[in-house]
Amino acid sequence: MKKIITILSVLCIIFGLCACGRDIQPQSNEITEQSEIQNNTFSESIESIPDGYFEPIEIGAVATEMISYTHEDHTKNAIVYLPPNYNESNKYDVLYILPGSTGDYSTYFSENGTDRDFQLLLDNMIQNEEINPCIVAALSFYPKELNMNNITLNELLNDFRSEMTECIMPLIETKYSTYTEGTSKEDLIKSREHRAIAGCSMGGAIVWDMLATSIEYFKYYAPTAAGSFEDYYPEYQGIGDRIRNELKEKGYTTNDFFVFATDGTKDVTYEKMELLINRLKSECSDIFVFTENNMSKGNITYKALENAEHNMDYMHIYLYNALQTFWK
Repeated sequence: MKKIITILSVLCIIFGLCACGRDIQPQSNEITEQSEIQNNTFSESIESIPDGYFEPIEIGAVATEMISYTHEDHTKNAIVYLPPNYNESNKYDVLYILPGSTGDYSTYFSENGTDRDFQLLLDNMIQNEEINPCIVAALSFYPKELNMNNITLNELLNDFRSEMTECIMPLIETKYSTYTEGTSKEDLIKSREHRAIAGCSMGGAIVWDMLATSIEYFKYYAPTAAGSFEDYYPEYQGIGDRIRNELKEKGYTTNDFFVFATDGTKDVTYEKMELLINRLKSECSDIFVFTENNMSKGNITYKALENAEHNMDYMHIYLYNALQTFWK
């Protein structure tokens, strides 16, 4: 692989050195009158997480599982969440979720399988019938071997895309009971309506990239606290055109995907997300139809939570809202 400046160091800087984890201190990013932002799009419709949703449910909870997989020259781990009362006779939707630049597969669920807040949140949402029971796979973006190979972002993204479709999805969606009937590309595409991808910070930028490159595999997208890579790298400019070309080339329409984008007004990524959303509104109205929540009236919603910062507490709120839109 091409050896250049270590991409991990660069991304840690541009995404605020934040893994979207509890061990990272919240960071503020006040927006001044000199900001390039055209509109402040605060949303009062972001629902707060109800009291008690970070408490263990009484019955039915299933322990998370760690699995390993090998793709080309590297091995990674993933942690898989199974819904309460998981039953092989049922079929389940699948959410793949990515952390920020300094996070990994254990950011959302602890590596040793003990309870973490996101697991408890999912258990309670499912128990209270706010979302359909689903499987969640928490992933890593960087290979463990990254310290031995300094590679470009483009190489990492290309590797991750093929890793998702050739390794991760076939493994997880045949190991567990899902809507996927086999491991072929055709099987995975056929079940796309039962698959979502989410990510915070740099993971959110990866979600935007997957929309622009892999729409045949995912119907639902939840980029949280992140602009797109085009705001940081000139070679990724024109994400709107990339998505437009992706739809045309692969035969999809604006009815074939839904984006639930979120950020906080004191988040370090807020300005980049606002600039991206404004570009999509002004330059891509043929692709993106903005709506408050209702998927029958549009294919993207954007919500900015006032005073929210860059930490996992707010990511939980964003995901609580997004998942209810996807699979309620």
